[in-house]
This record gives sequence, structure tokens and C-alpha cells, in this order.
Amino acid sequence: MKAIVLDLTRASGPQTDLLSTSVSFKRFIDYVKETARMETSLRRTYLESALALLTAQPGFAEIKTIEHSTEFVELLNIVYQLLTPSLQQQEDIVWAIGMPLSPVMFYGTDSFYEMVMNTQTGELRSEVITDESVTISEQDKVLPMYSLVLRRLYGITAPDFKPMVISIKDQKTGMPQYFRINIDHRFTEVYPLGPLPEIDKNAIQELLTGNGDVRQLLTLLPVDMFRFEGISIITLTDVTPEYALEQIKTIVLEMYKFDHDTFYRHITDSLRILGSNPEIDFGLIPQLRVNNKLVVDRKTIFHSKLVSVDLPQDYLADIYVLFAEYFTLNPQKMFIASEGADDRLNRFVSALKSAGIQYYAIQPVYNGPHMVGLFEIYSTEKLALDGQTMSKISLAKSLISRIFQNAIDGFNSNIETVIKEKFTSIQNAVQWKFQQAAWHFLRDSGLNEFAGVEKIVFENVYPLYGAVDIRNSTLVRNAALRQDLKLQFDLIIKVLKELSQQLGLLLGDEMLYKCDKALTEILEESNNLDEMKVIEFLESEVHPFLRHFLDDNTAEKYGLSISMPKKVILDRGQILLFIQDYFNSIHPATGAAYANRRELEKSMQMINSTVNNALDHFKTQVQPLYPAYFEKFRTDGVEYDIYIGQSIDPDKKFSPIYLKNVKLWQLSSMASISKLTHALLPTMKIPLQTTQLIFVNSGTIDISFRDDERRFDVEGAYNIRYQVIKKRIDKVHIKETGERLTQPGKIALVYFQNKSASDYLDYIRFLQAQNVLSDDLEFLELEELQGVSGLKALRVGVNLDAL
Repeated sequence: MKAIVLDLTRASGPQTDLLSTSVSFKRFIDYVKETARMETSLRRTYLESALALLTAQPGFAEIKTIEHSTEFVELLNIVYQLLTPSLQQQEDIVWAIGMPLSPVMFYGTDSFYEMVMNTQTGELRSEVITDESVTISEQDKVLPMYSLVLRRLYGITAPDFKPMVISIKDQKTGMPQYFRINIDHRFTEVYPLGPLPEIDKNAIQELLTGNGDVRQLLTLLPVDMFRFEGISIITLTDVTPEYALEQIKTIVLEMYKFDHDTFYRHITDSLRILGSNPEIDFGLIPQLRVNNKLVVDRKTIFHSKLVSVDLPQDYLADIYVLFAEYFTLNPQKMFIASEGADDRLNRFVSALKSAGIQYYAIQPVYNGPHMVGLFEIYSTEKLALDGQTMSKISLAKSLISRIFQNAIDGFNSNIETVIKEKFTSIQNAVQWKFQQAAWHFLRDSGLNEFAGVEKIVFENVYPLYGAVDIRNSTLVRNAALRQDLKLQFDLIIKVLKELSQQLGLLLGDEMLYKCDKALTEILEESNNLDEMKVIEFLESEVHPFLRHFLDDNTAEKYGLSISMPKKVILDRGQILLFIQDYFNSIHPATGAAYANRRELEKSMQMINSTVNNALDHFKTQVQPLYPAYFEKFRTDGVEYDIYIGQSIDPDKKFSPIYLKNVKLWQLSSMASISKLTHALLPTMKIPLQTTQLIFVNSGTIDISFRDDERRFDVEGAYNIRYQVIKKRIDKVHIKETGERLTQPGKIALVYFQNKSASDYLDYIRFLQAQNVLSDDLEFLELEELQGVSGLKALRVGVNLDAL
């Protein structure tokens, strides 16, 4: 024990120089008396003996100054023994007696003085820590004093206040240690130096609970109004693990503020503090997966020896996978590098030693039941790690788990970003291939800034093509357009006639002639209606001419006005109303000159919505059995491609059964679509019918993703023929008769070889037996198309009236 006066910190609180304080053991002695009175055992005898010694020596109860404390060393030792556990060793206790409400100590344990004081110079070895996360606020400095005043004099209980923390450098390791200063004010008395001022207790409670600035108490209750007498008992508690973990937690939560290296430095600094060892270093390897296969991304790894020692990269990747698989089977184990390890690891162990690593350990880290990374602990010093150090570091495992999970989430997000930027919205069936390509791009771009994205190819897939077309859609669209244009030109001609009669403009007569001629051409059904030519004529000639008369100055010049009182509107003024009515009529959403086209669009939308909904059942009826790529295209109707085969899902064995299942679904869905669209006819103002077409390919093809069009297309010259045939058979005719193959209420299946159509023949007979298809199956030969000959077809009617 030592009796040395020491001011532990200069940051004890605001206005501490104004505090009236004095050392007194009177309250402590009273405490001992009361405790002895309550005891009934041997401890009572012990307390009474101690009390006799404390009261026998004059001047001890009221020490004049702390400098006089050295005169009572034996009595101070009794105080220590009364307040500390009897069986606890003195060297384990960091304990001291100080002045009331001030970290000025005058007696303490040897361990206390050795910790906070340079015994040679008598100066402090540390100051109150200034790290932002544990900085002592003004509120924390004010509260200890006022909580005592309010409790003793006003009966108000203040909330717990934040204790001070000091940083002390360990003399052996040089690592900072953090200690919480616990100050016991039980033996401090508070005396007012005058009448106590009245206070609003509710307002004070509001201040104490954080609703306001607690420093207002300095004004309400100035510190010079009180005198503090007694002692404070100071105990320092090692909170290094708690502090280091809090620092790691803060860094992890705010990792977005740091670059890669700064983040790692802050984390490892805190881990070294936690382990109380400056000689250790750490590697963090998130467990990343692409398509459920382990990958190594150097950009997400922090200073790992596993991927940085001088060994071939393929070998290191194998070692990484070996560790990951080992820990999956042995989740609680740790691998410590040593001679005689697994033969596959000896080369790695040798490489570590060549790199100067004397100690190396690696262990798994989990987030719940899932392993999220590998945690390396290594050192260039022999025996730098022991069980105690490892036990301390293990306290941070949950936070390290969070680091790994963040890295995994960020990696997956980057994969998704590459897919969206480089590809398109990808279907689940083929997403694995795009994820693999995105990962390879991220990996290679780290080594080569000009790295490109690999080609996405699926080989030997079975294609199934179908088309639901709106019958005579071009003719129906032209008829609707002709009707709308007739109404539009009738309105134009009406306006032009009025302009010619009222204003006598010869130019109006010339424009009227052009419009009459254009209307005649529009109504001539034998002519091909050139919509773009008509629009150009309207926009470049007719509309500028009419808008000229809507201009205010022009209207005034010709005596036209639509703002005049109705009773005096001239015939000339009516021209403006005619022009305005015309422009209102050509508004696409509301105008009368678009009425037929709007109704046609409604009918087409009804059909396409019905078809799309029917085709969407593919995802629930077919996809769960075996993944397939399914893509729809909007034309006048709907076209679709289905690709299925082993390369779509290499991890699941493909069987012809799955292909047959898709074919049956395709045929039955076409029958269903035919019935559904037929049922829409009574609800459409412009009735539309659909035709159903299937192309049966005789073998497999290769497809690849086209970056420019963000879609799949056939790959290779031979496979292009499949695409050509698809585009040409929609309007094919039956050989000799000249009849269009596709007809409303029927399904047409085009093929080359009888063998390729055999499956569909079986399904047609099955659906006929189910009363889905009619008993009118036709075997047809088709006309030759450009570059395509030998086409055949099956055509069968759909039982439209069947339930």
C-alpha cells in the first residue's frame, strides 16, 4: 500500500476549482458503527476492534489536508481491509482513497500506483481517453456531483451516469489497456452554505433524463452553494475487452465510411487490443459462393496468408476449398499449421514459414448455422499465441461474422449489378449461368481493366416455338384507320370550306383540293394505305395552316374572336370554334378521330392479356419439374420460345420425359388459348379471332445471349435455319389449294420429319379423347418457301363449345 497524493486527471468536471471540499472519515466511521451494530457474529467483534483503532488516534476523523494522510497509514490500511474482500490478493485490486467528488487520490494499492503513475517521476502515465466512442460528455461530468446533491438534499434520484475511462499503456506489451474509474460516494456528505433554493422537481427530472441541457443545473444550483466533506473510494476495472469489442462494433456499423485498407487497420488494431498482443495479425476470408460453388474474390479478402503466400493460385484456391469443406464437417475445430500436417497442406505450411510466419491458425466463423468465412490468426513470432489470447479474441467472433456477412451481401449485390448492366432481367432457370459469368467478370476485371464478359451459350437444347396470331390483324387495323381518317378529313374539309367562304382565301381552296384527293385515296380499299404519308401531309401542311388562324393576332386581323359575347359572334368567329373542335377530335386518348383505333387496341389488349395469362401457367405447371428457358414476344399477338435440355441445368439429370411433358403442355395450352379468345368475341366492339401455330424442330440447337439485343438467339450457321423457318411459316399456304394453314379455332403444327411429329400425334389423340380437340385431324403438305422446302403440317380443330 502507498500513501502518495496523485491527481489522476485534469478532466474531472466543470468548475471543479470552485468546489469546497475537505477530507473527512466521519461518515465512514459512522457507517462502520452502524454496520457493527447490525452484525451478530464474529464480524461484529472484528468491526468493533477496527472502530476502536479508527477513533483512538486524534485528528484522523477530520484530516486537515490530504498531505497529512501519510500520518495515518496504518488506519488507512484498516479502511482498505474493511472495504475489500478479505481473500482477494492486494496485487489484484486497483483501489484508492480520494477526495470527495475529485479523482485526487492520497492512498491506494501498489497495483494502483504502478498502473497510473510513473514511479520514477511521480507523474501520470495516462490521461482520460479521448476516443469519440468513450469521450466523457459535459453531462457525464456534471451528473456525479449533482446526483449526490439532489439525492442528499432534495430526495431526487438521478439516473446512472457514465463513468470515466482511462487509457494506460501496458508496460510489457506496449498495448493500450482501458480502465473504468468507479467512484463510490457513499462516504461523502453534502452541506448547503445557505438556504436551499426552491426548485421545480419535475423540471429537474426532465433535465436528468436527457430532455434538456443538464448543465443548466450549474445556474440553478451553483456549485459554490455547497460544501462536500468525506472521502471517495476509487476502483479501476479493466474494461479492455468491452472497449475493444465496442470499437469493432462501431467500425462494422460504419464500415461505409472507410476504404478497404483503413477498415482492416481499424479492425485489426482493435483485435490486437482485445488479445493484448501486438505481435499477432489477422486474415479475413469471406466464404463467397456462385451457384453454390466456393469462389475466391481478392477484393473482399483482408490480408489473408492463405491466398497471398508464394504458391500457384490454382493450388491456393484448392487449399481454400479444402479448408472450407473441412470446417463444414468439423465446425468447432481449428487448424494450426505444423509439420506433419495433411500431405496436401505441407506445401502450404512450408510456404508460410518461407514468408516468415512462425505461427498460423485458421478457424471457421458462423452466422447462425451457416459458415460465412475463415478467420486467420498468424504471427512472425514463435509462441505468440496462447490459449488465453485465443480465448480473448474469440469474444469478437460474432462481430467478425457480421463483417463476413456484409462482404457476402456486397459480393452478391455486385453480381446482381453486373447481370443487370451487362445482361437483362434474367429468368431463374438460366440465372446460374449469368451469375457465373458475372463472377468471372468481377474476378478478371480486378486483374485486367479491359476484361470483357464471357459469352453465354447453352448447347444442345430442344427448342419449342409457338405463336398465337390475331387473324387478319393488318386488314382490321387498316379498316379502323380508314374509318378514323375519314372522320378526320371530313372535319378538315368542313373547316376549309368555311375559311374559303368567309375569308375568300385562294390558298384555302388549294388546301381543300389536296384534302379531297387524299380522302379519295384513303377510301379506295384496293390501294395500300400509306399511313406515314398521310400523317406527314397532315403535320407538315394541314395543321400549320389551321393553327395560323388560332393565333390571336391573326384572329384579330380577320375579325375572328371566340371571346365575344355569344349574341354578337359573327359567322367568321365560328371558324375558330370549328378549328378548335377539329384539334380536339384528334387527341389520341379522347378524340373522335381515334375512336376505332382505340376500340381495336382494347380488343387486341384483351386477347394478349388472356394469352399471356394462359402462358404464364408454364411457370407453375412445367418449370417445377425441370428448369426451362421461356421467353415471350409481343407482335400483333404473342410468340414464344421454350428451350429445355441438360445444359440449362447441369446439376439436374435431364430426361426425355421432361421434353415430352413440355410438348403436351404446349399443345393443351394452345387449345385452351383458342377457347379463351373465342369466348371474348361477344365482349369486343371490334371482334378479333386468333390462330395457333406450333413449329416442331427435329433436333437440338445451340443458343447464345446477344448483348446488343439483350436476348437469346440461335448460335451457329446450321442453327440459324431454325430461326429462318420460324419467321416464314406464319403465313404459309397449303400446297395446291393455296389455303392459309393457320385458321381460327384450329391448331397448326409444322414439321419436316414424320418422326419428330409422332409425339404430338399421340397427344392430339389423347386430347381428342378428352373432348378438348375435334375429330378433324388433317395431314397436310405445305408450299415451298424461299430457301425452305419439304414442310408438312398437322392441323386439328379445337372443341370451342366444350366445357
